[in-house]
Amino acid sequence: METQVKSHRLHPLIAAAAVAIMLVCLVGVAAMTGLLPNSNSEGRSKQEVAELDAAAKAADAKAEQAQAAAEEAARKRDAARAAAAKADRDEGSSKTAVVCHSCGR
Repeated sequence: METQVKSHRLHPLIAAAAVAIMLVCLVGVAAMTGLLPNSNSEGRSKQEVAELDAAAKAADAKAEQAQAAAEEAARKRDAARAAAAKADRDEGSSKTAVVCHSCGR
């Protein structure tokens, strides 16, 4: 005669339902006590939105001008370096080698 052992484990669906009910209750309590923000926000007026939009466009234009100025400065710097390098090459080729009077080298 074999005895059957009954399992006293909780079914996973029952456990999930219990967790879901607890979460819903906690969210409800938080909403009633004011811990959660409500959805009654006041929208900005059209004038405020237009002012913010104009300020953003002005900032974008200023940033583009600064970037263009930086690129122009980089081009000028590169051109000056290239001119200096060319001048060094030209100057180096026109020099004659110095000969030592005692050994001839």
